[in-house]
Amino acid sequence: MSAIASAGEWPDMIKGMFINRSSDVGLYGIRFYVRGKPWLITVDDKLLFEDGALKYAQPGDNGAMWAPLLEKAWAKMKGNYAQTNGGFVVSGLRMLTGAPTFTYQLSDLGLSNS
Repeated sequence: MSAIASAGEWPDMIKGMFINRSSDVGLYGIRFYVRGKPWLITVDDKLLFEDGALKYAQPGDNGAMWAPLLEKAWAKMKGNYAQTNGGFVVSGLRMLTGAPTFTYQLSDLGLSNS
């Protein structure tokens, strides 16, 4: 979710991920990147509710539903929502953008936390 929230800073990138926006029929084609190669996942607009509210990602302040749809597509690709729990933000950013990502440890750079 952190990667999705970060990607939300670039609305054109999010729009570009939605290959087929057939909201009139409730189907969405969403492009992710796996090992640098584009993967197209198709999902419908049926989302999981619990006690009258979406169970996972929530719509934006303006009612935008792109985050819950992206989350559903990622869960479909991984097998289920439970498989999407945890991980590293860099992995999510790589999946969203297709760009290489890197992680640095402060200790490797000669820096410390204090």
